[in-house]
Amino acid sequence: MAFSTFCLKLLTSIYILRMDNLKIIDNLYKAFATGDIPVVLDLLDKNVEWNEAEGNALAEGNPYIGPDAVLNGVFIRLSEEHEYFNLKDIELHDMVDDKVLATLRYDAKKKIMVQCITLKLHISGN
Repeated sequence: MAFSTFCLKLLTSIYILRMDNLKIIDNLYKAFATGDIPVVLDLLDKNVEWNEAEGNALAEGNPYIGPDAVLNGVFIRLSEEHEYFNLKDIELHDMVDDKVLATLRYDAKKKIMVQCITLKLHISGN
């Protein structure tokens, strides 16, 4: 096999691998957008390292390692704390070392937490 043919096959394989990674992440975000969390979890690698943005309350658990950690530390908390949580303007960027960077915005409405309290008052007058 000629060197140039080998290089072409290698580059083609790398390109296909990168496109597969982009497609996987694209499918993951599409499933998340439709609320299909089981598909999202199935698409995550068993050793996924998920980091929430700094300043986000969910970042306190960074990094979330594995699908169960992402489910319990991120997705369940989002559903408990928000009336809705939608993704928009998703852009996927091919990175080195088979990584994909996703940049996006979200539109969400936090639930209003109402706590009931009972007070015992003693009022005295003059």
